[in-house]
Amino acid sequence: MTENTTTQTTDEQLRALAIERLDLANEIAERKERIEQIDEVLLQHISEPRTDLLPGFKVRIQQGAHRIDAKKLASAYPAGEFPQLYEAKLSTALVKAQFAPAALEAFQTQSAPAIRIDEVK
Repeated sequence: MTENTTTQTTDEQLRALAIERLDLANEIAERKERIEQIDEVLLQHISEPRTDLLPGFKVRIQQGAHRIDAKKLASAYPAGEFPQLYEAKLSTALVKAQFAPAALEAFQTQSAPAIRIDEVK
């Protein structure tokens, strides 16, 4: 907790929050799984937009995005033979190998902290 907190949070309150978070995470996972099951059935049976299933809503299938498979393309068109298709790019792996950790600190960012609750085995 932060120093600005006016009330102390007890271990029991923290335990209750951790349990609630676990329950919510499990509920979300179950709901995502159910949505996937529902989508599977809808994908099998709907080919044209339907407005008769749910008043005020249109149920339709949105086609997946087309993306270029960069690995497949690079395999078919190697850089040695097709240099015009490639551009130089900074390799952070090479930078990490050549710079001291202290020298890299000015170029690092850190994501926000996250809560993880892992089962102890």
